[in-house]
Amino acid sequence: MAKPKAATADTATVEKDEATAALEESKDEAKSVEWRGITLELPAKLPGTLAWDFAALEGSREYAGLVGLVRTIVGEQDALIQAKVAEDGIGLEDIVEELGNLVTSIVEQYGTTEGE
Repeated sequence: MAKPKAATADTATVEKDEATAALEESKDEAKSVEWRGITLELPAKLPGTLAWDFAALEGSREYAGLVGLVRTIVGEQDALIQAKVAEDGIGLEDIVEELGNLVTSIVEQYGTTEGE
């Protein structure tokens, strides 16, 4: 039985280049995310105005910051999120965690994580 080849610097470079190319291709495509049974359509690129929402979040205004982040990205679909929160009976004590999970799911669609 033949031994598997060890990864070389050349194969690692090729794999990295392929991953980079795939990420570049996906940057210009519209994205979507599933959250609590609803599909939210996302823009191809995150808007620059998101920086102000991140800044508000840093000021410990959790509700305003999270809602601002979501609204900036999903626009009018925000009403779907509000309706789902009401339908599922998500309480105020749980909304920060729920919206945080949604924001995490959204930013993962862009190949990044919060704070990057």
